[in-house]
Amino acid sequence: MSLLWLIIGTFFQFGLGSLMLMGAVFGLGGLAQGHELSERDDRVLTSAIFVLPAATFISVVIVLVGYWHDCSASIYWWYSLPWALVACYIAYIQLFVTRNK
Repeated sequence: MSLLWLIIGTFFQFGLGSLMLMGAVFGLGGLAQGHELSERDDRVLTSAIFVLPAATFISVVIVLVGYWHDCSASIYWWYSLPWALVACYIAYIQLFVTRNK
């Protein structure tokens, strides 16, 4: 594993985490303005505010530990964990909006 790619990936992940936080906050605010949220929808969307940025931090920690233990370059796939969660978050919002039209 290259130290340069580790630094670039870590920097990118922390930037992504802050964007995910802002997207989750403004997404929840936008949905709450135009729709009535059920208790389950409120819990899911509110937990996304904490889970999405935490996933970026967790993926960075896993990759850093992999770097310290001299793992193979496949450890970089952990950087895709937050992207998968964002895809799930967007899919949930799409289902919520189509369900509450």
